[in-house]
Amino acid sequence: MVRNNGSRLWNFNYRHPQSKKRINMGLGSYPDLSLANARKKSMSARELVAQDIDPKAERNDKLLQDKATTEHTLLNVASEWFELKKNSVTADYAKDVWRSLEQYIFPSLAKPPISQITAPSVIALLRPIEAKV
Repeated sequence: MVRNNGSRLWNFNYRHPQSKKRINMGLGSYPDLSLANARKKSMSARELVAQDIDPKAERNDKLLQDKATTEHTLLNVASEWFELKKNSVTADYAKDVWRSLEQYIFPSLAKPPISQITAPSVIALLRPIEAKV
């Protein structure tokens, strides 16, 4: 599809499995997405339609799940918690707590999603800190 502004897009046109309405699903823009890759995406979407699954809804659900896993990291949750807590404690104590998190916890547990953090990994991380005290 070529728009009035000159942008060129790959679209997949299909009938919704339940409502039978025509739906256009964008696959990507040309030349960022090659013809071969656009065909692969349309074939996988066609397979979903054959299984009575809406490919656009499936794609949106997958994007939401990916966003949820990247959004709920220990660093993000700790930052939100710290913003709420820092006003209820003294500034020096808040600074000390955040410094401890940055020094001991965040180097190894900041990036993975919280759902992937296990108790044994946290215990293994805290054992050396416990030995110092």
